[in-house]
Amino acid sequence: MGLEALPHWFSNVPWLHVYLGFSVSVECFEQYLNARQLRRYDEAKPPEKLAHLVTEEEYAKTNAYNKDKMRFGIFSSLFQTSISLLSTACFLGPFLWRLAGNLVGKNSNEYSQSLADLALSAVIGECISTPFQLYADFVVEEKHGFNKKTLGIFVKDKLLSLGLTGLIGGPLACAAIWLIKWGGKSFYLWLWGFSVATTIALMFVYPNFIAPLFNKFEPLKDEELRGKICELAKKLDFPLSQLYEMDNSKRSGHSNAYFYGFWWSKRIVLYDTLLHLPHDQILAILGHEMGHWKRSHTTKMMAATFLQLFCTFYLFGLVMTSDALFDSFGYTDTRASVVGLKLFSNIFLPVNTLISLLMTMYSRKNEFEADAFACELGYSESLKQGLIAIHTENKACLDPDPWFSFWHYSHPPLLERLRAIEAIEEKQSKKN
Repeated sequence: MGLEALPHWFSNVPWLHVYLGFSVSVECFEQYLNARQLRRYDEAKPPEKLAHLVTEEEYAKTNAYNKDKMRFGIFSSLFQTSISLLSTACFLGPFLWRLAGNLVGKNSNEYSQSLADLALSAVIGECISTPFQLYADFVVEEKHGFNKKTLGIFVKDKLLSLGLTGLIGGPLACAAIWLIKWGGKSFYLWLWGFSVATTIALMFVYPNFIAPLFNKFEPLKDEELRGKICELAKKLDFPLSQLYEMDNSKRSGHSNAYFYGFWWSKRIVLYDTLLHLPHDQILAILGHEMGHWKRSHTTKMMAATFLQLFCTFYLFGLVMTSDALFDSFGYTDTRASVVGLKLFSNIFLPVNTLISLLMTMYSRKNEFEADAFACELGYSESLKQGLIAIHTENKACLDPDPWFSFWHYSHPPLLERLRAIEAIEEKQSKKN
């Protein structure tokens, strides 16, 4: 079927009903997965395959934490999805668009009305999501010893996030509208190029100017550990430029490590909640992270994301002026670009769901490869102990339902990673 035939069949599809039907189907499927997973948390004792990794007390505490999170997550998802679908079915979007036009007055244009519409949607979204975020932090996380935030920090973070969203998102939205209007039939090329440039620019802006607004970054104080990390980076030709520790402990008890930066200059960040681990375990974890760099995982994921963006903008260009699309969702009096992007994201949901699943599967593959790289560096035993420590301290699920983990987990379950590492150890021992 050629592209010329697309508008003909496209106009005969009841897009609102397709969107609502698919959204309900996905929510039902995810709740089915949640129910499967929830049954896992009823186990009082660890299964035999986990008995050597965790005590009964630790296993019970982990299950209690995850059960509370899951129950709250089920309620939150059902409530927020219901609100979203009801507002779509009742044409809240067109109402907000008209309200935005009234708010900006008779001198309004597409830019000002679009910004007002986005602001109204953001305010409503925050009003719905903030109570859930408060409960998650100050009830669920607090109950299990992870929340370190004060209410003041929560409010500060929320206001900063909203302010930055408006400060950065507003101009970006206006630029996108202008490019769509100016670019003509080839606008998707310009919009894609702009999105790529913005993403790369934010790779510099976020860690240097935005992240420090939320957390304190200091040079790693442990000189012995610093020396070992620098030695590892030098051995691998890893372009390490800075090594920081971050005060994650003022917000959460969870631990992690990551690196960021351009290809020629990388910075490693260690959560202060991770620094109590033995040095060899921290080095093993960083060896894993450097494995992502050595195998170009980040670059490949970014390339896949940029390809997805290009396809999305190209397909949006085919339907952006479709009366059937706008009319189906109740937008009978506008063909604004921002509205079109919103509606296209709705009808593109099935494709995005599939892409998300494929990216999750690809991410798990990358995690196995990064683990294997750390093993090649001689850190197999330390990596196993480090992974066990991180999972148990963070109370991560140790025995997930296979369907649930396949759909949701960007990292393989702990047991799968340990078995893969042990297989590598066995292979290495046979070689020796």
